[in-house]
Amino acid sequence: MTSHSSVQLEIRPGPESAMSITDPFGAGRWVERLWIMRDRILDPADEWQNTPHLPWATEDPESDPVRFEAVGLDSPWNRSRSREGFVSGILRQFIGSRKSAFGYTFAASAWQYLGERTRACAMLRRALTMDPGYVPAYVVRAMVGFTEDAPRERIADVNWALELDPEYVPALIARVMFGPDDDDIQSPLDALDKALQLNPNYADTFVIASGAMEGFGDEEVALDYLNRALEIDPASIEAYRSRADWWVGRMEWQKATDDLHELLQLAPGDVSARLAKIAAHLFLEQDDEADSEASHLVDAHPDSPEFLLTRADIRMSDERYDDAVEDLNTAIRMDPELAEAYSRRGQLRYELEDYDLAIDDFARALAIKPDYLTVLIHRGLALLKVERFAEALVCANAALAIDGKDLDGLYIRGRSHVEMGQYKRAMPDLNRVLREDPHDVEARCYRGLAREKTGNRKGARKDYARAYRKAVEFGNEHGAALAVTLFPDLKQHQARR
Repeated sequence: MTSHSSVQLEIRPGPESAMSITDPFGAGRWVERLWIMRDRILDPADEWQNTPHLPWATEDPESDPVRFEAVGLDSPWNRSRSREGFVSGILRQFIGSRKSAFGYTFAASAWQYLGERTRACAMLRRALTMDPGYVPAYVVRAMVGFTEDAPRERIADVNWALELDPEYVPALIARVMFGPDDDDIQSPLDALDKALQLNPNYADTFVIASGAMEGFGDEEVALDYLNRALEIDPASIEAYRSRADWWVGRMEWQKATDDLHELLQLAPGDVSARLAKIAAHLFLEQDDEADSEASHLVDAHPDSPEFLLTRADIRMSDERYDDAVEDLNTAIRMDPELAEAYSRRGQLRYELEDYDLAIDDFARALAIKPDYLTVLIHRGLALLKVERFAEALVCANAALAIDGKDLDGLYIRGRSHVEMGQYKRAMPDLNRVLREDPHDVEARCYRGLAREKTGNRKGARKDYARAYRKAVEFGNEHGAALAVTLFPDLKQHQARR
C-alpha cells in the first residue's frame, strides 16, 4: 500500500438546493465519504493512490472553499481504530484548523450524525460564543435538541433564528417541523408558503411539505412532493427515507426496498435505513438479502452484539439453526449480561424441543432482568413441556403481576392448575383466555378437562369437539391429537351429533 502522511480534504460552497435543514453544511455526507476512505485504507487490494480531495457542498456565504490537512490517515494507529474513531480523529483536526462559527457548526452537525449529541451541543456553544448572531447554529441546535416526546423544546432557537433572518429558509422549514406555537395553527403553514416563495428549489421544503400533506390525508400530493424533492436533489437522504416510509405504509415492499437501496448508496452507515431494508426483505420473503444486510451491520459494527441478534433472528426464521446459535453464542461472549441474547437462544432451543437447555437460558435472562415479561412466558411454556408445573405456575404469577391481562400468562396459570388437580381454580383463567380468543385449541382442551373433572361432562364434550374442529380447520395437528387423547370417543360423539 502506498503510504500517505496526509490528504487534503476540501469543502466547497455548493448550490443552495443541496442544503438540508437537519444538516445545513452536508456534514453527514462528509462523514460517509470519510467512512468510505477508511474502508479503502483497510482494503489490501486498494493501493489508495491519487486520492482526490473530498469536494464538499456547503452554504457558508462568508467562506471560500475550506481546506484542511488530515494528517496520518493511514498510520497504524488510525488503521486500528473503528470507523467512528477514525472519523472522530479527523473531525478534531478539522476543528483545530477551522475555529469559526461555521467550523464549529459544521462539526456539531457531524457529531450529531455520529450520534454524539453532547459533543454536538458543545460545538454549538462554541459557535454561538464566537458569533451570537450566527443563524445556522441556532437551527442546528434546535434540530439537535428536537425529540418526538418534546417537539417544541427548542422552538425558541428557531424563533430567534427567524428574528435574526426572517428569510433563512432552513429556519422556516424547522418552524414547519415543530408545528403550531401557542395554538397558532396558521404559522407553520405561513412559514411553508414563505419558504417555497423564497426558494422553490429547496429539497427539504418538499420533504416536510410531504409529511404535512399526508397528515391532511392527501397521500398522492405527499408522494408528488417527495418525487419533486428527489428531482431537485437526487442525493437527498431524507427524501428517500420518507418515500420509503410512504411505500411501507402501503405495503409496497419492493418499492420501499428500492428507495432504501438508493439511500444506502448515499449513506452506507445509516443503521436505521439498513434495519428498515432488512424488514422489507423479510416481508418479501427474501431471506438471503436480509441476511446479507444484517451481515453488513455485523461487519461494520464488530463490537455491537445487537446486530448479531438481528442476524440470528433472520437465520432462525430461515431454519438455519446452527448459524443462529453461533451468532447468539458470539453475542453472549461479547456481552454476558445481554438478557436478550439468552432469551433468543432459549426460544431457539425451545423450537428445537431442547426444553431443559431452553429453561436454563430463560433463567439466565431473568437473573439479569427479573421483570422480562416475554421470558417469563416462554420459561413457563417450557416448564409445562417438562411437567414442572409448580415452577410454571410461579412464572405465570410473575408474568401476571406485570400484566394481569396477558393471555399466555393466564393460559399457563390455568393449565398449571389443571395439571396439579386444582380444576376449579383453573376455570376462571381458561374462561378469560377463551373469551378473548375463542379459537385457542389448547385452552379449550384443558377447560374441557377441568369441566370433566368437576362433573360437567356435557360441557367438557362440547369443548373437546369444538377444539378438535378448530384444530383440523387450522391444521393444528398437536391440538387435534390432544383433543382425541382427552376424549378418545370423539369420533363417535361427532357421529351422534
